[in-house]
Amino acid sequence: MSKENVKKFFSEIEKDAELKEKYSDTMKAFSKESETIFEQKLMKLGKDAGFNFTADELFEAHKEIMDEAHENGELDLNDLKNAAGGIDESDKLGMYTSRSSCPRTLIRHHCW
Repeated sequence: MSKENVKKFFSEIEKDAELKEKYSDTMKAFSKESETIFEQKLMKLGKDAGFNFTADELFEAHKEIMDEAHENGELDLNDLKNAAGGIDESDKLGMYTSRSSCPRTLIRHHCW
């Protein structure tokens, strides 16, 4: 019965503009909170391993690494999956989110 309610809920989101906006706002807030937690965990992991860096340094370095990896202009399999709207089966909450809503897409969607 509760699974049916979840399905009905998501169906209603598609029909009701106000509910859809509230859902979108909720997911954006969740995404931002998750991004911050992820950055903090990576910075702690780095610090524990003897590497100190800020969230901005993490983002910039990761961007450079990804740019270098994609210098040939080709996307890797993970990039293609995300570009095609694919989902990570382990990302149960993310399956209903827009991947493009995250401002730091490189960190959020490209695991190290």
